[in-house]
Amino acid sequence: ALFNFIFLGTEYLFDGMIAYFTDNAGVVNAQNQILGASVAGFIIYSFIDKIISDQKARRIIYFVENILACLLVFFIMLHKSYLMVMLSGMILFVILGILGARVCYLISVNITERSYLARFIGIAYALGIFIQFVNNNLVKTDSIQGCIIIFLTVVFAVVLSRIQFLDEEVIKTENDSDGEKRKS
Repeated sequence: ALFNFIFLGTEYLFDGMIAYFTDNAGVVNAQNQILGASVAGFIIYSFIDKIISDQKARRIIYFVENILACLLVFFIMLHKSYLMVMLSGMILFVILGILGARVCYLISVNITERSYLARFIGIAYALGIFIQFVNNNLVKTDSIQGCIIIFLTVVFAVVLSRIQFLDEEVIKTENDSDGEKRKS
């Protein structure tokens, strides 16, 4: 739900900021481009996962991605020029695609009860949309909406690193117990 809100809220913020420089058709075109960039990020995740096997290095990469995401949201909020908003949006949505793929991976690994997987994802998506609806109707200032997204991106980074840490502990425990079984 948190990732869904960050993704959708950032898309909404981007659309509002790019609208300062283009007409409705231009906004839709820019939106299509950033959504395509998120697909590229989703694909890039698999390469990161294969190339970098060290868990500590992965954690550092994801931490840097989250910090960079916060900075890029800030650059979008500044809306100094079309090029600045567009480049920031493209890079940001590549990062969000990578993070989204990571969320999908962690959910698929950590939810053991597969019969509830679709229900869990549907509830998370609906909750993310609900949070965006509340945010868009209660917060009318773009800069405050951007600050909320930045804050929740930091929260998301902490939650995701905690899930990754727990995942590593489970893998380590399983490997240790497999080694003891072999010795027996």
